Amino acid sequence: MLNIALGVIATVATVIGTYFGWRQFRSPNPSEVLEVSDKIRIYLTRKQVVAAFAEMMGRANESSRVYGQCRGCIDYPDSLFAAMAEVAGRGVTFRFIVSPGIDGLAFKSRVEGISGVEVKEKYIQHSRVLGIEGKEAIYVISAPNGYVGVHVRDVTAASHQQAAFEAEWE
Repeated sequence: MLNIALGVIATVATVIGTYFGWRQFRSPNPSEVLEVSDKIRIYLTRKQVVAAFAEMMGRANESSRVYGQCRGCIDYPDSLFAAMAEVAGRGVTFRFIVSPGIDGLAFKSRVEGISGVEVKEKYIQHSRVLGIEGKEAIYVISAPNGYVGVHVRDVTAASHQQAAFEAEWE
């Protein structure tokens, strides 16, 4: 049921993202983050999702596992890998599913020196998830006409998204 609700939110977010993406060409300062509630944010660009993921990692504690999937696993900023290295030093572990090929190999080479990182290659469709085990998650949808991330800071929702990730991992 929760996945259906997140699917509906993601669909609405895609429509909003498409609209705002179109409006970006007309507005000098478009809002890239929509605050739906204190537990839900919608990001309308990949840059915002990556920044939110790095910020989310900062909230991970030593018993946390951070997980994520990437399809186009290139051009992440150095700040994302620096955030990973910092929280790895506190005992946080990581699991990432990356697309096979050059992009996935590039990501693997960037994280191979960070302790506690496991990487698995697997083809990923248009949607994916990033999160902290049992705490919060960002559900991401990309399409030719836009990029949308739905950030949910809720234990139940995050647990469901993490279970979906773990099923993909196996």
